[in-house]
Amino acid sequence: MEPDEDQPPRTSRTEKRRLHLKRLQAIERRRKRHSIKQHSIRQSKLPKKPPPKEHCSDLKGKEEAELDQEIQVQAIIDVLRSMERHRQSLRESETTLSKWLRASPEFSGAWNVFMSAGGISAEDFDKFLDGKFRAKHTRQKRHLRLIMSRS
Repeated sequence: MEPDEDQPPRTSRTEKRRLHLKRLQAIERRRKRHSIKQHSIRQSKLPKKPPPKEHCSDLKGKEEAELDQEIQVQAIIDVLRSMERHRQSLRESETTLSKWLRASPEFSGAWNVFMSAGGISAEDFDKFLDGKFRAKHTRQKRHLRLIMSRS
């Protein structure tokens, strides 16, 4: 039987065994590297902050303070997941607002006036709708003249 030109050549058992061992060694190296990184993250400590002046009488022992400041890997992961959820929520809210702005020219015009007056919060917008919003002075970018000194 002649080898088909479209099929790759067969690999011998010794070659397969050698490749398998090589993969296992690479996996073991990755595990060691990962465990070293995890260990170093767990061993790192937050920078020490001076206690607030009002609570100086509540100072803990040195060992307790150091234990409180150890970085917990799971806490870091939880904070990052929380940040991702908040970013997603912000993107969804921005999408909703932009849909409303495209759908209503009247709302779009009022929104532009509100934003140009320096409004940024829901409370500001509520006051704006009631006619009680005071425009905030916003700095406008102006042309800067560059002065070149030849010294």
